[in-house]
Amino acid sequence: MVGTGQTDGVPALSGGAETMIDLGTARESPDVEPSQPLTWRRLRPVALTLAAALLLTTGGSGPPPAPALVRVAALPYRPSIQLFDHQGFLLTEDLLLTATHDPTRVDWLVGAYEPERGRALWTYRLPGGLENTPTMRHRAGLVLLTGARVDGTPGMRTVALDALSGAERWSLPHQVQTVSDADLALAVDDVYPADAAISEDSVPDGGDVYLAPWGQRYGTPPSGVLVAGITLSSGTVRWRSGLVASAATDAGSRFGDRGPSAADPQAGLLAVLTTGAVELWDPRTGAVRHRFPAALPDTYPQLDRDLLLVQHTEDEVTAYSTVDYRRLWAAPVAQNGAFGLCTATGLICDMPPTEQWVVDRATGARLWQIRKQHQLVAAPGQLLEVVPVDWVDARPVRTVDPFTGESRIDLADWRTVTSGRDGAFLLTTGKVASGPTWFGLLGPEAAAPVPLGRVPVGVGGCQLSTTVIACNTARDGLHVWRYRAGLRRLDE
Repeated sequence: MVGTGQTDGVPALSGGAETMIDLGTARESPDVEPSQPLTWRRLRPVALTLAAALLLTTGGSGPPPAPALVRVAALPYRPSIQLFDHQGFLLTEDLLLTATHDPTRVDWLVGAYEPERGRALWTYRLPGGLENTPTMRHRAGLVLLTGARVDGTPGMRTVALDALSGAERWSLPHQVQTVSDADLALAVDDVYPADAAISEDSVPDGGDVYLAPWGQRYGTPPSGVLVAGITLSSGTVRWRSGLVASAATDAGSRFGDRGPSAADPQAGLLAVLTTGAVELWDPRTGAVRHRFPAALPDTYPQLDRDLLLVQHTEDEVTAYSTVDYRRLWAAPVAQNGAFGLCTATGLICDMPPTEQWVVDRATGARLWQIRKQHQLVAAPGQLLEVVPVDWVDARPVRTVDPFTGESRIDLADWRTVTSGRDGAFLLTTGKVASGPTWFGLLGPEAAAPVPLGRVPVGVGGCQLSTTVIACNTARDGLHVWRYRAGLRRLDE
């Protein structure tokens, strides 16, 4: 399985979490004081303060300010599978993309809209069944759609569409993933033994079953992966690898980074050979930069720019520099515990069975503790502690100092948090089913969230750009609101 750094498509908060968390655990954090649910009565003093500041700067003259939230579109879209609704629509700075399944034609209808007005731009039909929800990414003027191959052969297929017109630019029989380089992508395809495929009716009792990304069941794990470098603009294959045990792209995300421009130009690709050796590759050419000592057969090393973590023994993890390849430090791994990167934060977590610690990147020593069932989410200038709720949403607890773990901003009054583009977080609270919903915006290095106002509907699975908010509503499709407290794009 390949881990990516910045997501070109869908912002992810869960970091692959598999445990359903009782919301009450957020209140048990020792650094968070109990508080009452957020209401307009409690937000009103903040709003009055903002209004008073506005009057002072304008001298009390002129027309009243425009509403902070203005609905600009309501689209007749509903996710085909509620659990995966974050894959069903994608908001970027220039496009709002939706994917809905058409059972009559056994395909997915992908629609593109203007986020500011909701005007339809183009549609595209991607063959595939309901069990194979396509992933959508937007990068370098292209919309990348990945789903099962249409010819019935095992494997995935990626289609690149022109983002402005929806015209097909190229297609490849690969699972294509984008990396930090603007015109570079990687194809990473699982390879299963041909004779290991099993039908749903022939699943052995008590036996292990492995589900491939294209929906086929297998009785044995994959033999490995094949990797290829792709020129994103043309779909040209630059290089191909032989079979390797696993591959992982550079996580490429560190607290304090400000957008894609901060990506490391020397970002690497990590490959574990079938012999167990760990190699650092150049993703542009496939050339081997360095070979590290062999890891355990079932260990997956992790790469984050200049730091590589490899577990060589059952009870110890070793850190290496990817600049000069020196061994930096070693740290113990608890029995039945884990030690590795804390999702896409650039921080390292030591996770014994009943604890969770943030670790010093320079020494491997424990720095500060976080509750076991909580997670960390990073954006430029902000580090949040959250409680995963489901595959889509997480409940915020507080912001923390990444070096000490000390609380900065109490966020326990908010119900959900969504990481947006350019480093902002969207906060919501209210009744999910019926509404109303209050929105708040936590910008990079902000001292407190800015209340944006309320909408009269319940929302879920929201996404945020620098000018608009898009959310699924409980009963009325996909709504888009423009918000006045917009953020400047980091590339401006």
